[in-house]
Amino acid sequence: MNLSPRFVGIVCAGLVAGSVLAAGPRDLQATRSEAAKGDVAAQLALAGALMFGDGVARDETAALHWYRLAADQGSPDAQMALGMIYVGGEGVAKDEKEAIRWFRLAGEQGLVEAQAMLAGIYATGQGVPQDEKEAVKWLRLAAAGGDAASQNNLGWMCANGHGTAKAPKEAAKWYRLAADQGFAAAQLTVGQMYSAGFTVAKDDVAALRWYRLAADQGLPEAHMVLGQVYEKGLGAPRDLLASYIEYSLAATDGVEGAARERDRLAAKLPAADLQAAQAKTTQSIARLGGK
Repeated sequence: MNLSPRFVGIVCAGLVAGSVLAAGPRDLQATRSEAAKGDVAAQLALAGALMFGDGVARDETAALHWYRLAADQGSPDAQMALGMIYVGGEGVAKDEKEAIRWFRLAGEQGLVEAQAMLAGIYATGQGVPQDEKEAVKWLRLAAAGGDAASQNNLGWMCANGHGTAKAPKEAAKWYRLAADQGFAAAQLTVGQMYSAGFTVAKDDVAALRWYRLAADQGLPEAHMVLGQVYEKGLGAPRDLLASYIEYSLAATDGVEGAARERDRLAAKLPAADLQAAQAKTTQSIARLGGK
């Protein structure tokens, strides 16, 4: 079974860290006073306000000062924020080694976002020598902490033997946990597992359900797979109109081969059916675009 990688830990961790950076205070004067007294929560809030100009003029240098004070007191959120600042060069020169140092401090305290970031860094060799075993170590921590992207990524590592011995059943466990949290890439993979009978009994109906869940979130590859499923009648009666729509949606997102399959199927459809399918495709594109 060919399970494609969806290594997204760096992106997800960065988005979460952004929410830490943006935590601005309501009462700026009182927050400044508390921050000056060493209150970590106030230091974080003040740093976020200064970083994003929330109720105060934006000042990245001052934001860095308050983040560092909070981080030096052991705040994992501040340590994570500092890591992101050094990754992006916000008010400082980009420094991957310094970023990793702060991520590690936060990760060692159990901050899942930092653990996911470190996993992505070591898996891709960003600023450090690539080390898949180290990536798996951090992935296990983040996955156990409930991070869906890390669960998905750990599933891929276990399924393909990267950084750890191949472990199909463990891979299936992590994929399913991520899928149950609504992680679209994992939902697609769970569907593939049921289609192929990979660690589970082959079940085309179950596979179709998981593909549909992933596609309804706009995952392009899921639309491609659904086009094939509906055309072959796997898990549901054969439906060429539905197949055309799914191929079209995949083609809109640039999935390789989707436009070719859409055009091949179009030649088989009666003109009235093709027109109806094209109209439904337009509606689906509008609906998914709003997600």
